[in-house]
Order: sequence, then structure tokens, then C-alpha cells
Amino acid sequence: VCVCKLISVKIRSINSTIMSKETSRIAALNECLSASIIDFDLLRKLSHNGIPDRSKMRPLVWRLLLDLLPANRSQWDSTLKQRREAYKGFLAECIIDSRDLDDAAEDDEESDPLGALSSSSNTPSKWDKFFAENSVLNQIDLDVKRLTPEFAFYQQPSPIKRPIKRPLHLRIQRVADAAETIVEDREGRRKKVSTQKEEYACVMNVADDASMECHWEVIERILFVYAMLNKGVSYVQGMNEILGPLYYIMASDANKDYAEHAEADTFFCFTALMSEIQDMFNKTLDSSTSGITGRLKDLDALLLTFKPSISKALQKMNLNTQFFAFRWITLLFSQEFRMPDVVRLWDSLFASKMRVEYVLYLCVAMLEHVKPTILEMDFAVCLKTLQSFPEVDVLHLIIGADKMIEMVAHKKRHDKFIQNGDVR
Repeated sequence: VCVCKLISVKIRSINSTIMSKETSRIAALNECLSASIIDFDLLRKLSHNGIPDRSKMRPLVWRLLLDLLPANRSQWDSTLKQRREAYKGFLAECIIDSRDLDDAAEDDEESDPLGALSSSSNTPSKWDKFFAENSVLNQIDLDVKRLTPEFAFYQQPSPIKRPIKRPLHLRIQRVADAAETIVEDREGRRKKVSTQKEEYACVMNVADDASMECHWEVIERILFVYAMLNKGVSYVQGMNEILGPLYYIMASDANKDYAEHAEADTFFCFTALMSEIQDMFNKTLDSSTSGITGRLKDLDALLLTFKPSISKALQKMNLNTQFFAFRWITLLFSQEFRMPDVVRLWDSLFASKMRVEYVLYLCVAMLEHVKPTILEMDFAVCLKTLQSFPEVDVLHLIIGADKMIEMVAHKKRHDKFIQNGDVR
């Protein structure tokens, strides 16, 4: 009995200490975010250490770290108003319903999609553009309906009414309810997929209010607008996995006004993030230093430098980092961990001034975590482990990555010290 009481007292003491530290972190965040001019260096430091869920500040911090909001608080309202109005314009520009084309047609050929397809004119018609865009929308539609099925949020109804007249996905259903199309994933694999739509579970009766929609429909719309405005990148399978957690955080904002504009705000945050990593989604840049092949080579170099025994073991098995780290890097670990862990990792990732490089250090830390398996088991077991990563406290991965980064920084400081001739 005495032992049980001692354990209980110890647990209460530990919990009290944890709560005290969290309260201090929340107070520090509050002070930082209340300043008239945000100290971004301090904000990055606080975010890197993790944004307490209890603070409900993560949506605001991410808006700042992902360049939606400026440092000057007095400019926040005008900046948000400008960005949100711009997004409304993007919706009007990019999202065209087939019924709108019917209404706007000026002659028989333009009013008939089949007539447009059979036309000998070298000038693309409105319907030509519509069908070309539908091939992109079809891939997006397939992917968002499969987005993290175990995470119920995406199937839940959004409290915000749809900002366009009709669901975006209806435009591909109207054109080809039971057709087949060829889709291609990020690695160039092609397969034939039916566009016959299966109803996606949504905890709502859309007949109750035709203007309501599920969260996955908002994600679909953001991705489509992004693809239309960024034709060089367009949409590539996997972008949905990055957008999903971003939108979830913005839509869950305790600030009702901010949550109401989650779609527009998420779009700009996603665009800012993609500007840093979009080369990894572009096959034509695969072999460049900023492409995925170049990033995998950087990972191999880091691994050899910091964890040579792991590097040699993988080489001995012919277990190429591309077999598992391709997904880790391009999707920013969004498929490797549960949502709370992904969000915690992203607190530190978004706080970094070198986000892509930080991803690589996290990859090395992940490999260190399963080092015994890599050194002792065979190819099949290792590959299965790396492609289905075991549960881990992601804080350990962050600490591991930080230690390696500090070692690099220390070496640079030392080398600079030597070069300056300060050592006799």
C-alpha cells in the first residue's frame, strides 16, 4: 500500500511538473504573439519546441511561419482581407461548371461538347479546356476520397457553406459517369481507373442543405485551384497528403473568423510550402539538386557521415533509400505517423529556416531509431519495417535531428575559427 501511495505521489509530481512547463511555454507564446512586431526568431524557437495543443495557438503560428501573415500585427487584418478576396477571384477564374459553358455558348459547335471534340479548328474551344482540366480533376478526386480513411475529420461536414454553386466533383461525373481514364502516379506508373464514382462516406445528409459539403470537398477545391494556377507543376499524387493536415489545423481554429476562412488561408499556406518543395514533385527535375533524386543523394551523404554503420548495412543489402525515403521526403512524413505526431513534427519543421534539409536530418534520425533491425535483419524485414515505420515518440526524432544539426554548426564555427588564424 505504501509503495502504491509513493508511486501515486510521484506520478502526480511528474504531471504537475509537465503542466507547469507547458503553462510556461503557453505564456511565452502568448507574449510573443501579442507583440506589435513579431520576433520571428523567438517564434521559431518556441514552435520548434512544440506548440501545446492546450494553447490553441497552432493555426495562428503556422499562418505566420508559412508567410500568410507579416511580422507587423497592425497589417494582419488588411493582409488577410486581401488574400481572401484574391482567393475568391481564383475560384471564379478557375472553377467553371459545364452548365456555365452551356449557358455561355454562342453557337451550336461551342454548345455541344462532342461537337467541340470533333472540330477541325486549331483553336482550342472552351470545351477543349474543360476536358483537359477534368483529367487533372479526376486524379485529385480519386486521391482526396482516399485521404487518410482512418481519420474521420475529412468525411465530416464542414460548417461553412460551399463558396461555389455546385460541388466541383459533379463536373466530371456529368461528363463521364462510367468511363475509364489513365492515371499516372508520381513515379510514372500508369493504370486504368474507372471514373464511376463510389459515394464517399460523409456524416451528413447532403439533401438537408445542398449548399453544405464535406471537408474533403474543400481539399479537392484547393488542390484544383492550385493546379490551375500552377500549370508547370499542376497536381501530382501525394500533394493531397500534405494539404490534408494543413487544412485540418486551419479548419479547427478556435478563432471562428479564422476558421471560417480556412479554405483561403490554407491555400496560401500550401502554396508557400509547395514553393519550397515543388521541385520534388516535378519529374523533369528529378536529377537536379533540388529534385527528389538529388535529395535522396543528399540523404545518402548525410547517412554516411553521421551513421556510417547504417549506410554500409543498407548498401550491403542493396536496400536503396529510394525504396522507403522517397515517400518520407516528398510527403513530409504525413503517411508515416498518426496525425498528432505529424502535426508535432511539422511544428519543428515549419520553424526551421532550412526545411528541406531538416526533413533529411529527420530521415537519418528515423533510421537510427530502427538501427538494430537494419544491422541484424534481412532485406525483406528491413524494407517492411522502413515502409511501415514502427510507433515512436517523434520528440526523440526531433532531438536526434537537432543534435546532428548542432554538430554541423559546431564544425562550421570551428573551421571558421581556424581560418581566422585564432588558433596558435
